Amino acid sequence: MVVQIVHEALGIPHEKIRYSGVDTTFLTDAGPTVATRGTVFSGGAIYRAADELRGKLITYAEKYLHTREVEFKDNKIIAAGQPDNEVSLQQVIGDVFAASDHLNALGYYAAPPLEYDKSCGVGDAYLSYVYGAAAAEVTVDTRTGFVSVDEFFAVHDVGHAFDKAEAEGQIRGGVSMGVGYAVMEEVELHKGQIMNRNLDGYLIPTSLDMPKTTPIVLEIPGRYGPLGAKGLGEPATCAVAPAIVNAIADATGRRIRNLPANLEQVALGHSIKKR
Repeated sequence: MVVQIVHEALGIPHEKIRYSGVDTTFLTDAGPTVATRGTVFSGGAIYRAADELRGKLITYAEKYLHTREVEFKDNKIIAAGQPDNEVSLQQVIGDVFAASDHLNALGYYAAPPLEYDKSCGVGDAYLSYVYGAAAAEVTVDTRTGFVSVDEFFAVHDVGHAFDKAEAEGQIRGGVSMGVGYAVMEEVELHKGQIMNRNLDGYLIPTSLDMPKTTPIVLEIPGRYGPLGAKGLGEPATCAVAPAIVNAIADATGRRIRNLPANLEQVALGHSIKKR
């Protein structure tokens, strides 16, 4: 994601972008990379730094292109609407250093102030929201209670997909996680102790348990993220189990309210207590 932001902002090929690890000794606490905030916050800082460099490069390219309305693509700076009016990025970079100027930038991103009244739950709790929808087709063996998830459709609005294949992969992973949560994964507790502490007793989906999955990525830009990105983390999983449980209810007429919807829950309506 970080590399893709630099690529889209400055038109530099991926193989020429180097990502360096950071030393937390010299950085302030920026909060955790959780809650779908990595793309918006880390990406926002990267984009602001890249945009600062972009502005300086445009200034130096203006003498060649005679306009500041440009696009960066394939190691070139190209005048907007004039594909033949271009200059190489390397040429402009050389001009910057020939002028004893520099090309480094520091980007900083923080959430804008939000008005939220915790006492009554009114206001903006988050700076942006992601939206998604899911549909599941299942087959239920009403005699044994076995549920087969046959096909799954997942649609998510990510604002802007820096890597569409990666976004689709995230959705597929979320579906896999949700299928396990919905019909297989169960923690067995006895006097506060977890009894099934290995994968022979705690079942997770294999590739043979996965449905045919169709991920659909929508790009409706948000207000705050880099290039309108909103992020896609937990949402890829959140709607999966509800869709599957709704499909089971449609097939059987019985509403499952305790997950996983295993054989006992589907066939009997309750779990069988294990020793």
